[in-house]
Formats: sequence, structure tokens, C-alpha cells
Amino acid sequence: MDDGSGTIDFTSAVPKGGFTLVDDTFTYNYNPCKGFSLTTPCTNVYICQHDSSNYFDLGGATSSPIISYSSVTDTVKVAYTASDFLRDTTATWTCSENIKMTIYENPQMSYNLDLEHPCACASKTVCHGGVVPSSGGGISIGTVILIVLLFVVLLYLVAGIVINKFRREKTGREVIPNVEFWLGLPSLIKGGVMFVVNKTCRRSYEKV
Repeated sequence: MDDGSGTIDFTSAVPKGGFTLVDDTFTYNYNPCKGFSLTTPCTNVYICQHDSSNYFDLGGATSSPIISYSSVTDTVKVAYTASDFLRDTTATWTCSENIKMTIYENPQMSYNLDLEHPCACASKTVCHGGVVPSSGGGISIGTVILIVLLFVVLLYLVAGIVINKFRREKTGREVIPNVEFWLGLPSLIKGGVMFVVNKTCRRSYEKV
């Protein structure tokens, strides 16, 4: 946005082939990012309304749509005009965790398309089907290290148990490698926590 609030990315919001909405009478096809063609007059359009035999251009791609943003309602309005200027559509994108699309005609020949989508939320990063936090370009290094560490520990335990059970023929809890360490681990963790807590409390008391 021009006000620096973030970027709204429609490209990641659009499913392959664009949005499709079916009501009791018509089918609506919508692609906010690029024009598409079905059958005349729906040639190079953003929005097309059709039934089994009739097609109507609700927003041509021959001219750029008019886009406006409201920080009060956190909505983006995109105004489209048909290539023959007979119909127009205003698409209102609303920030939401859910995906919902509705369309209605009011007044006649003017259509209102309401679309709730996570990618309508202002974000300082590109949206991939949802809002990606500014600091999250994927899995963090810390998460990778933690996953690798857990995997190594699990591999160590499994390998140790197999060796102790089948090669050294141990039974019971003795099959666990370094069983004394694992049994004493809870006490070690408790002691470490208490040490940190006591240090923190002591510093607080000294400041008082």
C-alpha cells in the first residue's frame, strides 16, 4: 500500500483457473490477476457471467481496473468495466481467515462481488494462500536445528536399544542406552530451572 501498511498479493490467492462461483442461474468466472477468454463476448476479461448458452462480459481486461483501499474496514475495492461498457463489477476483498465468495446484481447491470480471503490482509510479505508473517520466510534455523537434534536423539535411542537387546542381550530398562543419565535427566532439568529462578529472584530483591 502507498501508506506503507503492507502488500496485498492477489496472485497467490487465485486458484488454478481462477475463482468459480455458481448460483441458481449463472456461473461466474473471476481472475483478478490476468484476463482470460471463454466464448465471445467473454474474450480477454477479468469476470465472466454465463449459463449453458449465454455469456456476458462483467469486466474486461482491455482497460486497467480502478483499485482503492480502506484502512478503516481493511478492504480492497477493485472496479471493473465490461469492454462494451454495458456492465460493471465492483469486487470487494475483505481480510479474513476464511475464504468466501458471493456475487449479486444491484442496481441492474451492476454487480457486487464480495470475496473474503487471507490474502486480502495487508502483509509486508508475499501471501501464499494466507498471510505469511514478516519474519517467517519459511522454517527458521532454530526450528531446523531442533528437528535435527530430536532426530539424532531418537536415532541414538533406537540404535542403542537394538544393540543392547539383541547383541548384549540386556532386558528391562537396561536396554535403554545410558539409562542412568535418562533417569536422572528430570532432576537435572529441575535443578537448572531452580538455579535460574533463584538467580532471577535474588537480583530482583537486590534491586528493591
